[in-house]
Amino acid sequence: MFIRRWSRRAKALAVLAVVAGAGSFSLVRGYAAELDALRPATGDPIPVVVAAVDLTRGAVLAAEALRIEQVPSAYAPPGAYGSL
Repeated sequence: MFIRRWSRRAKALAVLAVVAGAGSFSLVRGYAAELDALRPATGDPIPVVVAAVDLTRGAVLAAEALRIEQVPSAYAPPGAYGSL
């Protein structure tokens, strides 16, 4: 049976790929931890009704012109509707 040996270049690229993967993993994990740490400051996401299209002054609101977005409770306006 013939086993092919890896060249220096192939070994270097394999090591580089593993290092890049580990670095990417640590960056994403750190970002996720930062978001989790900020959650208590901004609050849990709550549903808020927002405009789905540009509205003109005095327009009658229809269900097609509205949508529901998840907004951190610290940024939700007081008295905001959570459903249509």
